[in-house]
Amino acid sequence: MINCPYCGKLTDPKLDGCPHCGAYLKKKPAAAKPPRSKKSQTCPNCTAMVQEGDIICVACGTNLLTGQKITEETQPVGSPKNNDMLPWLVGGTVLVVVCITLAALFYYMATNDPVARAQKLYEDFEYSEAQDILSNYVERDPDNEGAFELLGKVQWEASQFENAATSFERAVDINPGNIDAALWAVISLHAAGRTSTLNRQIDLLEQSSRVESNDPVVWYLLAMAKGVRGQPGDYTAQVNALQKVANLEEPEDTLRRGIAAGYALQRDYRNAQFELDQLESADESDLAVRGILASMQGNIGLAISSLQEAADSGENFGIRWQALTKLGQLMLQDGRFRDAERYLNEALLLESGNASVRYLHAMSLHAQGLVSEALSEYDTLMDQQGAFAAESGVQVAALYLGMGDVDNADRAITAASRIGAQSAAFHTVRGRVFSSMNNMNSARQSFEQAAKADKDYAPLYLERGLFYVKVEALGQGLLDLEQYLRLIGDDVRGTRAADIRELVRQLHQTQAGTGRE
Repeated sequence: MINCPYCGKLTDPKLDGCPHCGAYLKKKPAAAKPPRSKKSQTCPNCTAMVQEGDIICVACGTNLLTGQKITEETQPVGSPKNNDMLPWLVGGTVLVVVCITLAALFYYMATNDPVARAQKLYEDFEYSEAQDILSNYVERDPDNEGAFELLGKVQWEASQFENAATSFERAVDINPGNIDAALWAVISLHAAGRTSTLNRQIDLLEQSSRVESNDPVVWYLLAMAKGVRGQPGDYTAQVNALQKVANLEEPEDTLRRGIAAGYALQRDYRNAQFELDQLESADESDLAVRGILASMQGNIGLAISSLQEAADSGENFGIRWQALTKLGQLMLQDGRFRDAERYLNEALLLESGNASVRYLHAMSLHAQGLVSEALSEYDTLMDQQGAFAAESGVQVAALYLGMGDVDNADRAITAASRIGAQSAAFHTVRGRVFSSMNNMNSARQSFEQAAKADKDYAPLYLERGLFYVKVEALGQGLLDLEQYLRLIGDDVRGTRAADIRELVRQLHQTQAGTGRE
């Protein structure tokens, strides 16, 4: 055993190379490597200059003792060659380019589509800017359903309820099947607080019910709107709509109360009571419905006590309002005008935009002789151009006649005519105006039209009877005045029955004296 001259470890001298460091122990033939100087030499592999004593060539990594490279560039088994990678590289590059192009196109469309930009602004609560963009856009594209629906939502958020309703209605005009836009329009009209829009709400809901007959929300809102309007046939339609809801959903107590009230308003007391008997629980709304039912049956005492209890204990806004309104109406009928004013004033505080309550309130003021206050209420109703505008004009004309102001009475009745008044009350007051202006032929024609409108309208016979007395047609006057007394019967509260009876007695005496009876 000898020590390796290079690493100093023990090794077998018979071996050609040291098993520890790989150095040659025996000299290689001279031709195997180039001549080396004592101080410097070159790498046998790359001919780079190396120093004496170097073991590794720093240029190529060759072991100067063994002549072998420490690391060989080997290619892993199964790895693709460079030319095999080319299709993948090309495909990946194309895919990246396509993605970038699509992203750029999407960004361009999002930033250049006004509706998309407005939608983003709407979601970011930038309502004013969104409204400006949409308002300008719909002028250029007046048939864009989505733009009008989004504009309506923006205007709703800005509390521009009437403008919102108009936008939603336009969306419905473009697409009658857009139930959501129709419901938004109805809610916006209601939020605007103008009862003059009630017909528009009902038209939208009726159209929606034809398009989507199985939507219980549409039917329920239609029933409520019909009940508030209260025109001939509306209460029947209200019950039918609520029955439709009951067929689509399991009927709850609230629904049954509404159906019961609708039946009561149609004077169908048996079905009204049947619905009330089906209630699972009782609350203040039951008192209100039972009060309405009692009033329809003529049990005024029970009606008033039930409604008063409902109004006092009712935490529900709608129930309390209904109870107060019905109480005011009953007090008017009972001649208790101050009580009527008090209840109706409370109802107005709960819902100031309700035209029917304001009209009743004006009548309670009128009945108390509070002329200026009554005129103010009637004028408000005329300005709203709603359901009670025409009849308010009639009442204004009657008030001015009572004050001897024929000119203002004429202006008021003419305004009522333009609004569309055609009731027996309208023609009767118009006849009085013509009579006060000494236009007797027109007065007579107006009274005749009143009789055609409602032959049982008691005030017609009073006013026409007085007109005939004025023109000295005593026989005709007497007949009309007696018919007036027959129509009012024993309920003479708030009437001139005592004076008319005395006038009739005097007319009979006059005719007996002249021999014309």
